[in-house]
Amino acid sequence: MPICSRGNKGHYATFPRDIAKRCILLGSSAKGCCSKCGAPRSRLVEPTPEYAVCLGKSWHDHKEDGRRGQRAGKPCRKFNGKKYQTTGWKDTCDCHAATVPCRVLDPFSGSGTTGVVALQNGRHYTGIELKPEYHSLSLEALKATVTSVPVTERQSGQLSLLDQLEMEIV
Repeated sequence: MPICSRGNKGHYATFPRDIAKRCILLGSSAKGCCSKCGAPRSRLVEPTPEYAVCLGKSWHDHKEDGRRGQRAGKPCRKFNGKKYQTTGWKDTCDCHAATVPCRVLDPFSGSGTTGVVALQNGRHYTGIELKPEYHSLSLEALKATVTSVPVTERQSGQLSLLDQLEMEIV
């Protein structure tokens, strides 16, 4: 994956959205988190029917093989299909509170790439940026994402709902 070597509207250290997306999807639960303690919801998985045939009757979670004294190898090395499927979600805490979207923190918000991707993938977002000019870039990108109106098409004062979307300059 190529890294952007040129700046984006005055920001010299931008990176592709695909990088942010991979990090966000791998680092946060797609099903959200506990509204009380913030613990993520955990995915419940099982082998697909096709992979279960490959594994045979002795299927178990191979994550623990090395600790059990079993040889840590890859089962069904030649299997190329989808190996596991999501069967549900479970709480990872005992709060039994409502589920809310996971929050992504970007302490160096810059042009807002991480925030845009977080919002597009159903996460909440908190961005911190010290430079006012980068703060403006980030805020414009986030406004365009929330309203689905590209920055180039927005006119000053056109959208009054944007007053609710504010970022605090730290």
